[in-house]
Amino acid sequence: MIFFSVKPQSVRLRAFVDGVATYDEVQVPRGESVTLTCDVTGARPAAGIEWQRNGRHLEADGSAAVLAAVGDARRLDTRSSLTVDAGRADDGAGYSCVARHPALRPADGHRERFNASITFSVLYPPGPPSISGYSAGEILRTGEQRTLTCSSEGGNPPARLVWTRNGRAVGQVYRAGRRAATAAHTFIADPTDLGAVYRCTASSKVYPEPMAAQVEIDVYFAPKRVSVTAPASAQSGDVIHNNMFNDRWEATWAAHPAPDGGWISSSNVTALVPADADQQFPLRCFAQNPAVPQPRDGTALVTVLQAPQPPTILGYAPDEVLQAGERVTLSCLVRGGNPRPRLSWLSGARPLESRQQQAGRDTLSLLTLTVSAEDNGRRLTCRSRSDAADRPSDASATLRVSFPPSRLDISVSPSPLRAGQPGELTCESRPSLPAARLSWWSGGRPVTERVIREDTVPTGQHGGFVSRSVLRMSLSWTDDGAELVCKAEMPALTGTLQTVRKLHVQHAPVFERPQLNATAVRGQPLSLNLTARANPPVRDYVWSRADGAGRVS
Repeated sequence: MIFFSVKPQSVRLRAFVDGVATYDEVQVPRGESVTLTCDVTGARPAAGIEWQRNGRHLEADGSAAVLAAVGDARRLDTRSSLTVDAGRADDGAGYSCVARHPALRPADGHRERFNASITFSVLYPPGPPSISGYSAGEILRTGEQRTLTCSSEGGNPPARLVWTRNGRAVGQVYRAGRRAATAAHTFIADPTDLGAVYRCTASSKVYPEPMAAQVEIDVYFAPKRVSVTAPASAQSGDVIHNNMFNDRWEATWAAHPAPDGGWISSSNVTALVPADADQQFPLRCFAQNPAVPQPRDGTALVTVLQAPQPPTILGYAPDEVLQAGERVTLSCLVRGGNPRPRLSWLSGARPLESRQQQAGRDTLSLLTLTVSAEDNGRRLTCRSRSDAADRPSDASATLRVSFPPSRLDISVSPSPLRAGQPGELTCESRPSLPAARLSWWSGGRPVTERVIREDTVPTGQHGGFVSRSVLRMSLSWTDDGAELVCKAEMPALTGTLQTVRKLHVQHAPVFERPQLNATAVRGQPLSLNLTARANPPVRDYVWSRADGAGRVS
């Protein structure tokens, strides 16, 4: 009888925690038990099982159970179990089960196939946090950079560290390894750090109660600011009283504490505004902190009031006439004044958009607009306001704008026109300034001899004039369809405006060829064609013989 040794088919290692199986890594709290089960399948004879921890042989209690392989009674499965009480030393440890069998040789190269491993991750709380980088009683100065480092030793998972400043989270650089966790917060000391509490809190899901460490910062700093209070403005020779304050500094003389740390000190002074003072009179106060040698100062500028001159409008003369569509810029000039005057343009009570410029001691306001017929007679006002004057000062200009008529209209009388009767055509312009000159044209030639009346009527619309010209005609049938042109010209403006009216003259039918000669051949049909003009058009033609023999069909 021949006996064959058959290598195992597979090695499988499982870990059971609270009845749940895992295969690669088992996570377990410190002190709890973990059952490892190793199955070596499909061997003949049954395989042996060796337990190892971190690659070293481990004595295991109990024996391996041998079972018949599923589907093949000639092969055998081997199962072995190992119970581990997880301790801190097991964190990161690897537990392995190795199949031992006479058919396996090192030269076979199947070592990994017949070895299964599970890594332990043992959960245990981290150590309490500690802070380095600042010692109690140490004094920082503003602008000094300091890094506070919070450390927590051990722990799986590592501690979660959070920095807060006066209860509010701040930025940090967090690093965690298998042996410790650190969180670093870097800041540059400023006055707000005086008495600030920097707190590091360590937390872990393994240890529900948070642990904390904290430091309170002490900072020396120069005055945050020096404030000088004085009247905003005064006139030459005035006596002014002002107070000077510097807040939040370590004072060596009597002062009262600031609400958010440091001290507030003050000093009073009386000054006389010189008679030759220019636009501003400066008051300056110096403050120095013994702990921080750089002095601070504050300045108050008292404006010396000077009334400006009245405004003047430039860029438009009173007798100047602008043309509609022309773009014009008006300048309002005010000389002197302290503070500088505030200039604005008005059309009636409506403010206009403008831009203000400064040139030395002069102030300019520029108003740019494209004029139209509506601007004729418009009054533009430049208003100057100054803190040195009791009331505003105005300068005004009234615009004169020439503009053409917007259109021409031609009317006829009577309506409808009839041949053999006189007819009148009236050309009327829309308002223009100056009044438009009207003329009549027909076929490119003037027809002034037929004009019977011309007049000009002023209108209240933009101060313009309406022009009228009346043309009388003795109408005939030849005037039907004729075109008459009315032109408007203005000497002050370039170009002309014109409108065309086509005449519709009612008249009886008229044959353009009253007599037609034709030669007829006996027995042959004869075609004759005559056309008559009429307004309204001819509706029907009747042919008859000249000898009275009746109609011809």
